[in-house]
Amino acid sequence: MNNFKVGIIGMGPMGFRHLESYSGLDGFEVVCVCDSREEIKEKVPGVKFYNNYKEMIEKENFDVVSVVTNGPSHAEIVVSCAEKKIPHILCEKPMATSVLDAKKMIKACEENNVRFAINHTRARGYPTSIKLAKLLKEGIIGDVRHIHCVDGGGRLGAVGIHHFDLMRMYSGSEADWVVGFLDENYKGDHKSRDVFDPGAYGIVHFKNGARGTLELCEDIGCPEFIVITGSVGRVIIRNEDNYCKILVRSNEDKKKKLGEYDLPLYEFPFESKEFDIIESTKYLIKNLCSSEEIISSAKDGLAALEIALAFHISDKNGNKKIGLPYEDENFNVDMT
Repeated sequence: MNNFKVGIIGMGPMGFRHLESYSGLDGFEVVCVCDSREEIKEKVPGVKFYNNYKEMIEKENFDVVSVVTNGPSHAEIVVSCAEKKIPHILCEKPMATSVLDAKKMIKACEENNVRFAINHTRARGYPTSIKLAKLLKEGIIGDVRHIHCVDGGGRLGAVGIHHFDLMRMYSGSEADWVVGFLDENYKGDHKSRDVFDPGAYGIVHFKNGARGTLELCEDIGCPEFIVITGSVGRVIIRNEDNYCKILVRSNEDKKKKLGEYDLPLYEFPFESKEFDIIESTKYLIKNLCSSEEIISSAKDGLAALEIALAFHISDKNGNKKIGLPYEDENFNVDMT
């Protein structure tokens, strides 16, 4: 096992989750952290503390860096770390706040031979999501036709990004166009940060014909609920009680025409594990620091970001249909 020295930039609640994830892995040692708040120093005894990330990456030698600041700062920090040739970079979502910045991050990492991953724990690091995506690809419910996601609390960049990534993974396709409406209930950032991250609702249409719908608004006080409808079955997911049920036609009925709507559905055995953000982050860290293909890539981060930004563009333009990829790579929203 290699001994990886680790630096963490940004020590909010998620930064401490990254610290816990690395601390629970053999072969990883967090040697330095960075945060603008001096009081954080007392919470990380035994670890070198900096309040300026540029000073930290200039003075310290480490093998892995987690970028866990707010979304608007990700691009500058990741590019700086790549140019310092830190071999492995794990960046929180959203990876950036514009397509142009996301592409600059990818280019900097490619030019400096840096392995770069986005911490999409909900889809890419969660065993249940991974196993379900494999079954969907194998046709357990036929062709995936519709993915409906409802989640309370709003925040398109912080929460909606996960749903867009899940939609891509479960549909097995890339987004073709969106129609989006920003949440009119948004009252500003819940942590009083200088960002703009309302919830939203709308439609994502995929190139293979699958449709995704999202309801992510602050007038909903319920946890995540997802229904995936296929040509011959459906999946129901409830976050609050770790419920994931797969219902399918019998093998005989699968051969019958789709217009026979009254055919019964039968439960397909499926075990769902409880989501653990620390274990999911560990999973993605180990993958990033291996020689294997990166399973939560910058390409995935860019694709989910582009959908989120397209919701903003659609709302700004009278809820018009916005095709992907869209032309204005400079369009920026300071999402969290």
